[in-house]
Amino acid sequence: MPLTMEKHACVQSISYSLLYNWFCPAVLPLDESLATALLHRKEPKRCAVCDQLFLTGSNRAKYCKVCAFIVRRQSWISEPQFFVDDGFSGTSFQRPGFQEMMRYVEDYSVFAVIVKDLSWLGWEYSYMVWLQDFIFPTYDVRFIAINDDVDSAKGENDFAVFKNVFNDYYAKDTSKKIRAVVKMRGEAGEHLASNSPYGYIKDPQDKKKWIVDEEAAKVVQRIFNLCIAGKGPMQIAKILTTDRVLIVTAYHARQKGWAMPENLY
Repeated sequence: MPLTMEKHACVQSISYSLLYNWFCPAVLPLDESLATALLHRKEPKRCAVCDQLFLTGSNRAKYCKVCAFIVRRQSWISEPQFFVDDGFSGTSFQRPGFQEMMRYVEDYSVFAVIVKDLSWLGWEYSYMVWLQDFIFPTYDVRFIAINDDVDSAKGENDFAVFKNVFNDYYAKDTSKKIRAVVKMRGEAGEHLASNSPYGYIKDPQDKKKWIVDEEAAKVVQRIFNLCIAGKGPMQIAKILTTDRVLIVTAYHARQKGWAMPENLY
């Protein structure tokens, strides 16, 4: 459902203390003139809090509830809407939550974009500069990075440029190190996949080693023989379904004691 002029975007990765600092001036006051300007704007009030999130389950629900409660206490912010980029890399801006928020920015439905720090908006230097220096000013969007003391309403922060450079370098350096570790593991003959493929299981004595799963191996061998006999994928699938052979997801769920999927065969 599209945001109205009274709706706001919010992604919940800012700590409670920081949220109170920015959204509860009655508890931890903002700069007096700044708070006055925010609370007495005559035009429709719009705010977006954009962050990546790595909380799960009940922690996420609890955090969303707290964020919503804090935001609703402010007269300059109405009903918040949460945009979550959970598990997406900050090196890419093709994140669903970020892209959706930007559509509202381009529709002039956002007055301010607030992030915990610059790295939570993104890691790529040139795109970050483009956002801060061109996109947000073009759409009259105030940009705030709390931990980095960046607020476009207060003027430029010279350190923000260096912070963006550091973030970009850190992401590239980390990526380089990860590739080096993966290459080293491959050259050492170790498996690169974290989970063993169907037909194998991890050796209880050595997690880096795979051993044959006899039950699943029989199914793999049968599929191979059917393929050699000229059967196609659909024909093989129908044969296995008729014989009530568990699909891979159901097989793993049974082995590990997880909840079984609705479709077993």
